[in-house]
Amino acid sequence: MSRSRKEEERQEQSARLLSKLRRFDDLDRNWPIKILIQGLRFPIRSEQRLTEYFGCSNSYEISLRDIMNFLITDYEKIPLDLYEVCPAYKQKQIGRKTYSAIVNHLSEQGLGSTFRCEWNMRLKKLIRFMEKGWEYIPDSFRQYEYRA
Repeated sequence: MSRSRKEEERQEQSARLLSKLRRFDDLDRNWPIKILIQGLRFPIRSEQRLTEYFGCSNSYEISLRDIMNFLITDYEKIPLDLYEVCPAYKQKQIGRKTYSAIVNHLSEQGLGSTFRCEWNMRLKKLIRFMEKGWEYIPDSFRQYEYRA
């Protein structure tokens, strides 16, 4: 099978998955790890890091909420450090660039209104934490500062 044919099949599978995610609009619905991560079409390094992290768990399935919790926790009290807010930073080979790429890519996906509301709330919390804790917001996150 040619590379272009494989890519076409991957795009078709991704389109079907994204359609299902929008239709179900359920953050807690579990999907096979590889299908969800590959279907979301993350940049290659981001996809590798997510697959490594979730592949080491005792589960064969994850949900959108699991990915969200890995990137930005839904906290009540303002945490003490970045690792409490963004558990992904605890993982080997996830630095600012990879983290930003994952967050930005996930933010661009149209994954349903439930996802959008929850994700925007978490992004706002992350921005507030960065403003208060660091007095600095990375340029790649400024676009989320005033999101509704």
